[in-house]
Amino acid sequence: MAIAHDATGTFGATPDTASPMSWSHNPVGTPRGIIVLIVTNDTTDTVTGVTYDGVALARVRWQNVAGENGSAYAYFLGVGVPATDPATVSVTFTGANNHMGCSISVTAADDTSVAHHLGLASTSLANPAITLTTSVTTITYGALYSGTAGPTSTAPDANHTDIQETDLGAETSSCIRRSATVAAGSPVVGWTVAADDVAAVALAVREGVAAVTRRIFTVT
Repeated sequence: MAIAHDATGTFGATPDTASPMSWSHNPVGTPRGIIVLIVTNDTTDTVTGVTYDGVALARVRWQNVAGENGSAYAYFLGVGVPATDPATVSVTFTGANNHMGCSISVTAADDTSVAHHLGLASTSLANPAITLTTSVTTITYGALYSGTAGPTSTAPDANHTDIQETDLGAETSSCIRRSATVAAGSPVVGWTVAADDVAAVALAVREGVAAVTRRIFTVT
């Protein structure tokens, strides 16, 4: 059994301004990995914790941008994933700005890990794309903060599909998933969107243990 996309869950149609932000995730198979993506229109580090059925996820990436002030986060759990169905996803944060979240479960024959992750930030960039580097088969996911107005202003690239797009007010959030696994190489996670402020994160998830150190990155 190779790694495969399982199911997604989202906070809802509108962003949250009060912590904690919680929603239900309903896995289809037995989850072996959980990804939580978060987007906010706050450039400071507001997210203080993410749990899945009460189990804490590790932060993989935080990417922020000045300009219109936004951030994108990726959190991950690949060992000891609860099999609870449904499971509650909970995100705690500070401040009262808009936050949006989505959750993803993957199935596999073994524990899972992050093979590679990167971020991107710009105060004016069209069609942002992040190229990852992998040595094994993976499945990729991404989160985007965009200064463009309205959720219809962004679209995933040809290899990905929407999980959710949300209006953050004067800005937009987008969470996407790859439609199928991708072989080792240089998978690209990207969006079609007009030039504006961008903060984006992307990660490739693999079956088994990856030789990667999970770190927090801050780019301004």
